[in-house]
Parts: sequence; C-alpha cells; structure tokens
Amino acid sequence: MLQLFRWFCHPDFQEEIEGDLLEQFHLNVEEYGLNQAKWHFVLDVLLLFRPEIMGNFYQLTFYPFQQMYTSHWVKLIGLNVLFIAIILLRFVPGPPNQVVIAFATFGLVGGVLGLILGPVSLLWTIVEFQKLGRKGQASNHWKTGYYFAIVAAVICALYFLFTLALIITETAYVLLPSAIVIGLALWMIIPGIKKLQQKERMVFNPTPLYLFSVPLVALLVHAFLVVPVSNFSRSYAIKKTEPLINAIETFKAKEGHYPASITDLQPVYLNKVPRPAIMGSERFLYERTGDAYNLSFPQHLGATEEWVVYNKNNRYDRKGHFASFEAEVPNWRYYWLD
Repeated sequence: MLQLFRWFCHPDFQEEIEGDLLEQFHLNVEEYGLNQAKWHFVLDVLLLFRPEIMGNFYQLTFYPFQQMYTSHWVKLIGLNVLFIAIILLRFVPGPPNQVVIAFATFGLVGGVLGLILGPVSLLWTIVEFQKLGRKGQASNHWKTGYYFAIVAAVICALYFLFTLALIITETAYVLLPSAIVIGLALWMIIPGIKKLQQKERMVFNPTPLYLFSVPLVALLVHAFLVVPVSNFSRSYAIKKTEPLINAIETFKAKEGHYPASITDLQPVYLNKVPRPAIMGSERFLYERTGDAYNLSFPQHLGATEEWVVYNKNNRYDRKGHFASFEAEVPNWRYYWLD
C-alpha cells in the first residue's frame, strides 16, 4: 500500500504525509496489534485517494512512459502492429498461400505464449514502475528484473520444447516458423539476462511492457476485429463464386446433370476456375450430391476453423462442427470446427 501511496500522491506532499502515515501506523500497532494496524493503514491510504492529494494526470500516466527511449517506442509499437497484421492477414484479399496460414499460426502461438507469460510480465512491469523516482539506489535481483527474466526465459524454453515436440511427433510443420522465432528470441535474450545479473543500480527497463502488451493487443484484436474482418472476407469470397455457380447451373441445364468436378466446366462453360481471392483460403471445393452439390471454402479463425458451404436446396451436412450459422447470402451457411 505504501507503493500505491507513493504512486498517486503529489510529490510536494509525499514526504510529510508518508511520515504521518507511518507514525500513525506505529501508534496503531501499540494500541490494536500488528494485524489490525495493517488494516487501519490500508484504510488510511485509501482515504487519501482524493484530488487535492493526488498527483497531476501527467505524473500518474505519461511520466512512466517518458522513461522509454524513442527506439523502445518504435520496437513496442512495431511489435504490436506486426502481431495485428499477422492475425488479420489471412482475411485480406490477395493471392492465397500457405505462408499466411503459417503466419496466422505464429500469431496464435505468440498470443498463447504471451498469456502464459502474463502474470510474470505484469509483476515485472509493476516493479519497473516502482523504480521511477528512485534511480541510483542499490537494488537486488528482483528489482533489477533478473529473476523475472529467468522465469520468462524458462517458460519460453519449455514452450519451445513443447512446440518442437508437436512438430516431430504430430508432423505439425505449420508450427515450424513459431519454433524458429521462439528459439531465436531465446538465443538473443540470454546476453540481456546476464547484463541484468550484473546490474547494481535501478534503471527503468521496458522489456516487460513488450511481454505484457502483445497478448493484450492480440486479445483485443480477437475480441473486436476478427469477427467483422472475417465477415467481410466471407462475403468477399462468396461474391467470387457467382461466375462459378452460374457455370455449374448452365452445365446442368445443357447436360442434364451436375458436373462431377469443377474441371468438367472448362473450357466450354468456364474459362478459368475462380479462387476465393482471400489470402487465407486457397480454393473452392466442389462436391456433387445427387441432384444438388456443395460448394465450400475454409477460413482460419485461429484455434477455430470455419467452413463456408453453399447448397441450393439448403441441405447441409458438415460433420464435426460445434456451431453453425446462416450466412448473409441465401443458400450459404458457415460452420465452426475445432
């Protein structure tokens, strides 16, 4: 609670009020005992949380971040923008490719790793903010961040080994870029950990802000951007199926049956088979089902896979889904699978 008081109290009042708080605390220890005195101390600090006692808005918000160099800001903003792009790139119109899927997986892996590191990075960030205004004082390995860095490195190493095991045992090669990046990160941060061990003075370190901000940004992007962006990409890809559906129906009208595959449409009914034109979806899948057919394409929503399916008779059959919804366009439906 004393650290909280030092954070919100205006510097002009801090020394005098802190002395009164500690004096009253010792009097309460003599009168009520240590445990009750602690509760009285907490109450006294909370009662001081008033506009006339608090520091100005700049001191409470912007001052901690002023300790970061321009290069730190560039790295922090750049890292988060990179993760936003990695998460959303698979929904962007463009040439489909497996690299985008690997990027999306890397974004998911990085976000999960960030959430695991969340408690460590949060505590580390609080410790770094507590250094402000006390530069030059002697410190220990907790206050320099050395022990926090060790814990974070151990978590990353275990996560790296787990990812590597999945690649080897489950042939999950889509995780290979993630394993490479985590391995390189571990190799690069070891010298930084050694420097923290050698520090004897407290200097503000922005590293935990990187660890804390990435999962927070990833969570906000998934909560507020993935759904509207995936809705856009779904509608965009559905629009691209119009020439294909027209060609299939023309084939049926002339041949008396639906084609066995899309290639049967070329070159008489269709010059070129269209693609979803979404970077995370490679092609349209066609399946003849008696007197109708299914036309589908996938979307990757992270841990969830979405399949968008067209059937003119509204007879759908997608096994293994845990949820399904009607699309914005008639005769289209999409399914969510684990």
